Amino acid sequence: MDRFLALAVELALARGTRMVEPVALEEAAAADGIDHDGCVALLRALRDGGLLQLALSPSRQVVLVALTDAGVLRWAEEARPDLVGVRSRLAAAAAAAVGQGPVDLAATVGEPPLLVECVLDQWVRERRVVYSKAPGRRFRVHRVS
Repeated sequence: MDRFLALAVELALARGTRMVEPVALEEAAAADGIDHDGCVALLRALRDGGLLQLALSPSRQVVLVALTDAGVLRWAEEARPDLVGVRSRLAAAAAAAVGQGPVDLAATVGEPPLLVECVLDQWVRERRVVYSKAPGRRFRVHRVS
C-alpha cells in the first residue's frame, strides 16, 4: 500500500495539485503489476485510512482521487528523510513572513507547494500557525507560535 500511496503522491506533486488523474494512476499501477481491481482495493484501503478521498462510479470506475494532508504527510515521512529540515526551513520562513504581504513560502524553502501547504495545514490543526491563503499558492502569515 505504501508504494501505491507513493505513486499517487508523485503524480499529484507532478501536477501541483491534490487531485490525482485516475487514468494516470491506473497506468502507473499497471506498470507495477496492479490491475484495475487491485487498484480499486488499494484506493479503498487508503480512503479508509484517511489518506485520500475517493469517488467511484456505480460500475466501479474511479472518478475522483484527491490526497488528504494525512496522505501527503505520511508519504513525506517515509520518502523524505530531510523532512525535519524542510519543516525547520518552513518554520523559519513562516516566522519571517509574519505581517508581510502574501509570500510564496514554497519558493522560499524550495519545496513543492503541495507539501508546504500540507505541513502548514498540520501546523494550523496544532495551533502553531495562523495564515490565510492568497492567489497563486501564496500565504499571508498572521501568527506563528
